[in-house]
Amino acid sequence: MGVPISNPAHGSETGPIAAVPAGVERRETRSTDIDEHAAALSGWDQCYTQLDAGPFRGLLTQVGLPGITLFAETTNLKLRQDVAPPPNSFVLGFPLPSSAPGLFHGCPAAEGTALTLRHGEAHEFICHERMHLSAVVLELDRCPSWGLDADDFSRARMPPIVGGPAAQALGAWVMGLVGDLAAAGPMIADETALASLPALIAGRCLSLFAADDRPAAELSPNQRYRIVAEARALVEAAETEPPPLTVLARRLGVSVRTLEYCFSETLGLSPSTYIRNVRLHGARRDLKAAAGTDATVADIAMAWGFWHLGRFSAFYRDMFGESPSETLRKRGARA
Repeated sequence: MGVPISNPAHGSETGPIAAVPAGVERRETRSTDIDEHAAALSGWDQCYTQLDAGPFRGLLTQVGLPGITLFAETTNLKLRQDVAPPPNSFVLGFPLPSSAPGLFHGCPAAEGTALTLRHGEAHEFICHERMHLSAVVLELDRCPSWGLDADDFSRARMPPIVGGPAAQALGAWVMGLVGDLAAAGPMIADETALASLPALIAGRCLSLFAADDRPAAELSPNQRYRIVAEARALVEAAETEPPPLTVLARRLGVSVRTLEYCFSETLGLSPSTYIRNVRLHGARRDLKAAAGTDATVADIAMAWGFWHLGRFSAFYRDMFGESPSETLRKRGARA
């Protein structure tokens, strides 16, 4: 599991949120003491200093998966945080829309940014008022099991702050995962789908730092076609959820940006859209084959990597003109 999620010593309200399946730990801590709040984050060395007068209130929700911890943190006052992540870890933190602007190592950090924290380094974060952030803690020794190399997360060119739509989208996605897992939603009912989640999270984190190692615009049409053909073969060979985009690029020996350029020039769509369409068609085939079985829409959606069922239904209806449940019902009626 990695670093276990532990209880603080005393003075704060801490406990499991709901029934926990094998391989998952969840805990929520509400604190009125700033030191106990800082100590509640498992495996970290932290010191929080209150910079505004008033009673402190903090909320920390932690979800532990094999090799990965997700957490969401909320505090109500201006604070200085001096923190050191757990040993042999890599961390991305994401200020969320409801968070006041802050400073990370003296640089502006607000909604739409991702903060990079490495093990063995001390980090300073100052939040000017209410802070609300989500974060991912990756245990680097688990990288081989995710099809990644730990060295990818320790390259010097990784900046301390990454901005832009990709960082904002990843932060919102992580926050959604924390909420879904903490609420014991249907996502965690499927053990196969849950087992693939850590690799998906790690791959999406790495995609923020994908280097443009090849001059994509200089590739010939034939080279671009070959890269796309090889990518399609890898995607379509997957029995259920295809490999994440970062893993796909690594297997092909190109950067994510090169892969995106090749797909755009060859097929007129992004590799992410192509992969999603392949997953949608795979889910549709399984829905049509599910008549007379106990399989549900949620089971099939999560087997194909769709963790948010509402989004899956919307994508599915846009693609096929009917809802997943309608496909399942129609097939059952014909059986």
